[in-house]
Amino acid sequence: MFQKIGEMLLDAGLINERQLVEALEYQKHHGVRLGSALIDSGSISEEAFMTFLGRQMGAPTVVLSRQTVRLDLLSRISRADAEREMLLPFDFESGRLKVAVQDTQLGPVLRQLADKQSIATVLAADSSLRRAISVAYDLFDQGRRDTVRLPEVITNLRETPRTILIVDDEETLLLLLTTGLSRVGYRVVTAVNGQQAVERFEAEKPDLVVMDVRMPKMDGLEACQQMKARCKSQKLFVPVILLTAKDTLEDKVQGFEAGCDEYLVKPIRLQELEVRVRAMMQMKRLQDALAQEKSR
Repeated sequence: MFQKIGEMLLDAGLINERQLVEALEYQKHHGVRLGSALIDSGSISEEAFMTFLGRQMGAPTVVLSRQTVRLDLLSRISRADAEREMLLPFDFESGRLKVAVQDTQLGPVLRQLADKQSIATVLAADSSLRRAISVAYDLFDQGRRDTVRLPEVITNLRETPRTILIVDDEETLLLLLTTGLSRVGYRVVTAVNGQQAVERFEAEKPDLVVMDVRMPKMDGLEACQQMKARCKSQKLFVPVILLTAKDTLEDKVQGFEAGCDEYLVKPIRLQELEVRVRAMMQMKRLQDALAQEKSR
């Protein structure tokens, strides 16, 4: 079904050939399904796509960008399980737990949950679902148990976004990472070598750094050491994720000795990077809270 969805949208006159070609290219680089590529690129609205998909598959759908979520229901599915199987429990209606999913096949988590209670699954666009999972579980982890409207929460997040410094001398990858992380709500600043990265680090004071190891003028290892030295002198914690084409023990040891907090091997998959970024941001929140408590 998902392999043919582009042709079906063309036949229905909902997109044109140029939009399909651009979405296929976007899909290749961002690791999302075609529907999400079309939505993210502005070729079709999320509401129009989900309505079309629901009719074709004979299944209920949800437009998560307009949805309310009952945060107390997130206790039914752990964050790790939700992110792994792409699930979001968001409402309870007529004795059934409503769960947003990216496809109609039940994974192990939902099958186990279905043995304990009645559930109703509804299809959601995968990029919207991934973002909704991130936003909802962030609020849940902060102790929220109320009902929230995702559009309002996302708007508020965009008003005070976390800043990420991305450093890479490869223009294509720099654009890919910038687009991907900006799309999920982060403010992104960039640099193309280690020397420029240290300067941007001082000027922008980012919350997190994603940086390539092999670069001209100054490599990522030296830049990471300088950034961490500045953090130590200023009693700050700014996590650094290093990117490298090599996956050897020696390279990893060098990275961690330079002070990095996480290590990713190219080619980079945006979905994995987003998960690592969220984990590092959570670590920063905890470190910042601890530092604030000590200063009292």
